[in-house]
Order: sequence, then structure tokens, then C-alpha cells
Amino acid sequence: MMKRINIDLMSLVLTIMGMGLIFCCIGCVKPYPEPIIQEIGTNETAFLVSLVGDTKDAQAKFDSISAIKEKKIATKQIEIPQRWLQTGRSSNSGRWIPSAKLIRVNRSPIARRWTPDEKSGETNKNQGLYAESKDSIGISSGFAITAYIKEEDAATYLYWFPSKSGKADEDGIKQSGAMELKDVIDSQVFTSAQAVYTAGCNKYDLNELRNKKEEITQKMRDELIPKFKEMGITIDNTMGLIGGLQYENQNIQEAIDGVFISQTLREKNTATKEAQDIENARLRSIADTKLYEAKKFAEAQEAQKAKIELEIAMLRANALLTAANKWDGKSPNQILPQGSSFLFGLDSNVK
Repeated sequence: MMKRINIDLMSLVLTIMGMGLIFCCIGCVKPYPEPIIQEIGTNETAFLVSLVGDTKDAQAKFDSISAIKEKKIATKQIEIPQRWLQTGRSSNSGRWIPSAKLIRVNRSPIARRWTPDEKSGETNKNQGLYAESKDSIGISSGFAITAYIKEEDAATYLYWFPSKSGKADEDGIKQSGAMELKDVIDSQVFTSAQAVYTAGCNKYDLNELRNKKEEITQKMRDELIPKFKEMGITIDNTMGLIGGLQYENQNIQEAIDGVFISQTLREKNTATKEAQDIENARLRSIADTKLYEAKKFAEAQEAQKAKIELEIAMLRANALLTAANKWDGKSPNQILPQGSSFLFGLDSNVK
């Protein structure tokens, strides 16, 4: 009996030990890393940057455009590599964390309008370009620009405008991306445009400046387009000043408007007079033509009348000639008075 009890006790001990060994083995196994899949939009270019290794060397390598290009992702879907982060003594004390960071560059075109009018710009704030003319008159102008990032320039853009962490996605992974293009346009490009605008306006008096809008716009294109192209930003050639000059002193604007209205009225009156002169000349030309035609018609009528009279005279002459040729020297026995019928029975022998 005692032997049976010993056997059962030993079996129990072995069972407990076995279960403990199993729990220990299970508890020492690391959890399987859940894949982190990231998709890259059609309007994006992405770069996968390692987060492990020699930080200084990695930073030195990343500090060049060619090094960034080597990190470019050719696919539109990628699995982020992970590594085990040990947080305790046991081998399963820890968690899986990303060992690389995906940095995105949004290449979508951006169109911006900066105007002094709070109702027509990108915001409800005054965003116009401000400067002074050579004769110290304060003026402002609106500005429009469209820009985008080409695929081949994405690495250059990321080099000049590095990444920043954004909001975490549904997997809890913080999204990283280059500085948004609209933010670059509203800050650095705006500042450069303001500098060129100021320099251009400072060169001319107000009266000259009103005719220099295209010149200043072209100067902006010549300086801004190549400058930011070197930074990976392509600026459309349609960029430039929009709207007319606006003046800080409203009285100047009202005076200019008055001059313009007066000038417009003068031009309108001049155009009306010129149009009337043209119409009068047309009517005179028509009258002269009709008078000429009437004279020609009268001359033709006189010529026709003279022709008829001549023909009648010729007929009479021919008749007289015929009568003269046929006369036998005797008095006619038949007389036809003018306007009457023939008279018959006139005989010269009748007494």
C-alpha cells in the first residue's frame, strides 16, 4: 500500500515539474512580431532610413543628396523591419519596435494666392507683398504661384527640407515626412518674393512704377525659379503679380481713380468724335458719288437729245433732197398743210 502511495506521489511531483517546465519554456519564448505594412501613395516618394547602427556615421551618410537617393523605395508597399527591444532579465521581457523609419515626400502641386484683401487670399489675413516706391509711397500687390516636386527631385527636396514626425497611424506608428510644400511656399518662397518685390519697387517713382508690373514679375521669375529648383521645387512659369497696385494712403487711390475716370471719358469723347467724323466722311462720299452719277446722267440725256435732233434734221434734209431730185418744175397738185390730211383735186388747169 505504501509503495502505491509513493508511486502516486512521485507521479504527481513529476507532473507538476513537467507542467512547470512547460510554463517556463512558454514564458521564455518571444512573441511573434506582427508585420508593419506601409503603403506609399501615387503622389508620394518614400525613403527607408535605418534607426540602428552608428548614429554619427548614419547622420554623416544621410547628409548628402546621393545618400538619400540610395534610401529610395521603388515599390508602393513595404514591410517595415523590426528589432527586439529587451526590457527585462527574461528573454521574453521586451517588445518589437521598428528598426527603420519611412519618410515620405508629398509631390502634389500647390497653388497659392497672396493678396492684400482678406477675402481673396489663402486665409482671412492680409497676405499681400508690401514695399515703398522711390518717392516713399507705400504700395502692395497680390501674388500667385503654382509649384510641385518632380519624382527625380524628391531626394533633393528632402535634403533641404528634412523630415518631421507626424501623427501616429492606426498601427500606432508615427508617420514621418518632409516639410509640406505649402509650408515652404508660404515661408521661404514668400520671403524671397517679398525681397525681389521690394527691390523692384524701390527703383521707381510712383508714376513710373505703375508701368513696371511685368518687369518686376519677370525679375521674380528669373530669381525664384532657378533658386528653388536647386532645392527640389519646380515653380511654374505662370507665377507673378496679380491685380493692380494698392496704396496705403486711400486718398492716392481715389485721386488715381479720378484721373483714370476723366481720362476714360476724354478717350470716349474722342472716340465718339472720330467715329462721327468717319460717318460724315462716308455720307459725303455717298453724296459726291450720287452727284457725279446725276451729272453723268444729265450729260447722257443731253447727248441723247442732240442725237435725236440731229437724226430728225438729217431725215428732213434727206426728204428735201429727194423732193428736189423728183421735182419737174411744175406746181404741186396735192398739198398737205401741216397738221392736216392730204388735199386732192388741185388741178393747175382749173380756172
